[in-house]
Amino acid sequence: MTVAEDRTPRRPEELFKPETGRTYKEFWEKVAETREGAYLGVAGTLFDQPLDDEDMDIDGEAVAQVIGDTLAVGPEHKVLEIGVGVGRIAQHIAPRCGEFHGVDIAQNMIDVANKRLGDRGNVHLKALERTGLEPYADGTFDRVYCQIVMIHIDREDVYQYI
Repeated sequence: MTVAEDRTPRRPEELFKPETGRTYKEFWEKVAETREGAYLGVAGTLFDQPLDDEDMDIDGEAVAQVIGDTLAVGPEHKVLEIGVGVGRIAQHIAPRCGEFHGVDIAQNMIDVANKRLGDRGNVHLKALERTGLEPYADGTFDRVYCQIVMIHIDREDVYQYI
């Protein structure tokens, strides 16, 4: 499944309903079937209008500044973002670190993020098959963060990431 360049405005109530998916993976794959849907899922809308790449840049910059400063991210660090989505924060954190890794439950989100960040040599993005970080050994990363991810998942599944 590839991500289409659909700019047809969609309302949150069209996507955020039980029929969209029965698992996290199904749900987020469906939300992110189009780039516009992925952006809506990550950041909502602006004055009821779909967001574009510039909106994603602006939206992620301030958050990335706080995260990067709080975690004291530097060029010697290997950083992981859980729930990287379309890379709105990653695009600003990746230049600050030596190696950036982003994971998401939805391959479609990773596809959008790859289109946005694919030209950066230190960025590595991966779609997870299930909740948790089993693909990575303990101690792999110097810094790990997530932003507005854990509110989307069941408490029991949060522990899989922690």
